[in-house]
Amino acid sequence: MTGTAGTNISAFGAGDLDGDKKEDVLVLISTSETETLIAKRGHNGEHLWEESVTGMDLSALSASDLNGDEIADVLLGSHDQVYALGYTEK
Repeated sequence: MTGTAGTNISAFGAGDLDGDKKEDVLVLISTSETETLIAKRGHNGEHLWEESVTGMDLSALSASDLNGDEIADVLLGSHDQVYALGYTEK
C-alpha cells in the first residue's frame, strides 16, 4: 500500500502482542527519512506501542515469545542490526 508521495505502508498479522489472547497487527510506515513500526490491537485497532528510527531501511516480523512472558515479541531488522521489541503493560 502506498500513502502520500514517497510513503509506503505495510500491515500484517503479528500474533498476540499484548497477552489478551487475540491476534494483533503490525503497521510499518516507511518514508525517505523515517521508518515507524506501530503495534495495534487486532480486535479494535487500539494503539499498543510505536517505535520510530531514522536513517535505516527496516523490516519487521512477528516472533514467538522470546523472553518467557507468554506474549509474542517482534523482531525489527535493518541491513546490519536486529532489535527485539516486546509489549509492557503500563
